[in-house]
Amino acid sequence: IRRPPRSTPSNSSAASDVYKRQPYFYEAFGFVSEEESIKYSEGVRAYAVPKGLITLSRELIPMEYDLISIPCHPSFSGDANKLFGDELGEYDPGAWRIFHFNSETNQYDEYPDMAPIDAGLGYWMITLNGGVISLTGETTDATVPYIVSIPPGWQQIGAPYNYEVLFSDSMVSDGVNIVEINSPQNIYIENVLWAYKDDGYLMSGAFVPWQGYWVHNISDKEVTLIITNIPRRYYEAFSSKGKPSHKMSGSGWYIRLKGYSGPWKDIDNYIGERADAQESKDIYDILEPPRFSDKQLSIYIRSIEGEKMASDFRGIGEDIERFEVIIEGGAGMVNLEWEIGGVIPEDIGITLSDEATGQMIDMKGYSSYNLEIKKGEKRRIFIQVTP
Repeated sequence: IRRPPRSTPSNSSAASDVYKRQPYFYEAFGFVSEEESIKYSEGVRAYAVPKGLITLSRELIPMEYDLISIPCHPSFSGDANKLFGDELGEYDPGAWRIFHFNSETNQYDEYPDMAPIDAGLGYWMITLNGGVISLTGETTDATVPYIVSIPPGWQQIGAPYNYEVLFSDSMVSDGVNIVEINSPQNIYIENVLWAYKDDGYLMSGAFVPWQGYWVHNISDKEVTLIITNIPRRYYEAFSSKGKPSHKMSGSGWYIRLKGYSGPWKDIDNYIGERADAQESKDIYDILEPPRFSDKQLSIYIRSIEGEKMASDFRGIGEDIERFEVIIEGGAGMVNLEWEIGGVIPEDIGITLSDEATGQMIDMKGYSSYNLEIKKGEKRRIFIQVTP
């Protein structure tokens, strides 16, 4: 890959932009062809980042919860009514609402009884009629990483920059040590970023402007999440880097459980065995994010300690494995689907049993099961793996 040119011709538009002293990111890149031949393309890409006051807008869908964030420092000292009142009208819980999760009380604070809106935080928002919201604010400083304090427990955070950055490039600090988010030394924040899209949670690999997220601090102390200021790189748009993956790097298998009920869904739930999984809790054991409504469909695996897990991986062994799965919420009928990946020996049996009906399903022979959930019911099914 060639070195970028030393200078830009003075009569070019790029030079004139650089003279404005706006932050720029440069990336040299090269690609080998799929046939792994010696041919490749190369070049240099420049990312210009606006600096100063900007105006941003976002469309809201009527009667749908949206987990949002603000990719700038908003005007009006972050007062929600002043920010969104022109488009949505004076704050009225019957017309539009906005909430932020309070980690200290484990409850939601609703406007006006919530802290001012700012970059780096996430908020639930719902509107009766939808529409487009717009706001003006000061761009987040793109020359340095963005710092967010994460107290113990769940925290709603957001994309601080008006461009996409990878969660896997984030760091965590306990005030003494700084570790990468995916490092085994990260004993503080789970290495999963939870987004909410199309009426369901899903794992995300990047901070996207206007999108809000959940992260979980599993320690008993407040730590700092250091969000990278480097834009998501060009080649990563065409790769899986930064995206959560449960594919096996060696021997092992996984089952992805996906549930659909009316408008609700819960599609990122995993059980399985990995050669590198520990019997105690490790990076493959991930908690289910909080529900915001009793109507929201939730599928989780109950751990031995009684925790609600979205992901539960165990070491490979010859013993019978039994996973307890709970299904609650939704709109009556639930369609449970599953995908099996990795390497499962032919003589291994995987059976789903419904405690309420006594029905048993061969999960290697079928890929879905329909069941009806009553209001307030916590339906229990078991998945048993038999050598």
